[in-house]
Amino acid sequence: MEIKDWIMIITAVFVVIGWFVNSYLNRKHEVAKKRLDYRLEVLIPSVETLLILRNSLEGKEDIDKDRILKLHQDFQLYADQDELELLNKFIKTGNLQEKNNFLTDEPLANLTP
Repeated sequence: MEIKDWIMIITAVFVVIGWFVNSYLNRKHEVAKKRLDYRLEVLIPSVETLLILRNSLEGKEDIDKDRILKLHQDFQLYADQDELELLNKFIKTGNLQEKNNFLTDEPLANLTP
């Protein structure tokens, strides 16, 4: 075999490896985009619930227990760890646990990763 043949073989190997790497990176990117779509679908409506929470702390609105629990579940599924910690801190800061007696440290500890 001549040097030309070796160059062709090495070139073909690099092309095939590049093709697999490109395919892997594209798949990873598509999964990340889909995850972001699901995350935004859930977390954007959560802003309304957070505003209701804030208003309830100021005494303007009553808290809906089911809505808060749903918000917490959505955050567990789709939010990052730091966002979930902020939500837990927000709930504890507002003394929502003592006021409403529906969200205690024990269930939060069981639900958080």
